Amino acid sequence: MINNLRERGCDLLGLEGCPNIAAQIQRMNTCWGTNHVECETMEKVYREKLETEERKRIERLEMFDEFEEWVLLQSHYCLCFSKRFEANVEA
Repeated sequence: MINNLRERGCDLLGLEGCPNIAAQIQRMNTCWGTNHVECETMEKVYREKLETEERKRIERLEMFDEFEEWVLLQSHYCLCFSKRFEANVEA
């Protein structure tokens, strides 16, 4: 399936460096010194956060032959929020 996406010009950029959510969280903590990270796959955002009408509009675009390809693509990308709290901050 990954090769099929590549042939269509939909490379999963970053797949080797950050293959999953845990790797992405580790990357955020290491690179930016964050101490709180929330991360959700775009597939979960699509499935749980978008309104029904917006999902129907997207699904009518017929970008992929099979919906499983859409899920694979959206499962790789994520939306991350991170926070860095300062220790010993005086009010």
